Amino acid sequence: TDVLLATFGKDADPNSHGRQMPNHFGSKEHNIVSHSSPVSTQYPVAAGVALANKLDGSDSIALTTTGEGSFNQGECAEAMNISGVMQLPVIFVVENNGYAISVPAKHQYHAESLALRGPGYGFEGERVDGFDFAQTYKAFKKAVEKVRQGGGPHLIELMVTRLTSHSSDDDQTVYRSPEELEEVKANDPIKKFKAQLIEEGYLTEEEDEKIYQELQAEVDQATDEAEASPDPTPESLYEQVYAD
Repeated sequence: TDVLLATFGKDADPNSHGRQMPNHFGSKEHNIVSHSSPVSTQYPVAAGVALANKLDGSDSIALTTTGEGSFNQGECAEAMNISGVMQLPVIFVVENNGYAISVPAKHQYHAESLALRGPGYGFEGERVDGFDFAQTYKAFKKAVEKVRQGGGPHLIELMVTRLTSHSSDDDQTVYRSPEELEEVKANDPIKKFKAQLIEEGYLTEEEDEKIYQELQAEVDQATDEAEASPDPTPESLYEQVYAD
């Protein structure tokens, strides 16, 4: 419901009372820091959060993600450099789906793997198959334990895919072949994980359908609730924006 309130820009949106882009959701309750629109600015913010945690003596760690296109921005280099120097408790993630909107990876960088950039700043980097739920879970579990125990920063290059166009302004059929798009659909990680769970006896088709129906009902209810919620009033335009 909170996410949908933000999506519809409602006054009850706990993220920003309808004043922030919905995909920049933040939540104090869940320790999610809202980020700004310029790509990669979340990387320096994560380094700052990690430094604050270290100064506070907290065992909390920071985690931030970006795409392989914006990973080439200077903010990423600066954040990883200072994090390596100060051995900050932070996990940097680059979601590599092969395209910076429409520009393919071969025109973005000339490295075998973006994970190699981690050692360049003095900490471990690894490439993980994002299509494989178990491998992804184990990689993050191991990274969290290492960073939390004082092992310094960690970089994960997560090999993923993009099932749809980048946005409503983008048409991926212009730069992706029909064969590639069919392969992408066939490798949908959710479908692959479902098949694995059924094959290994952890799930049945009936149980999966029941879960789906329950979640669909929950989303429908939250959508109706958010849509019916009041919009912010014009008089409140400058409230919840600046500190008193």
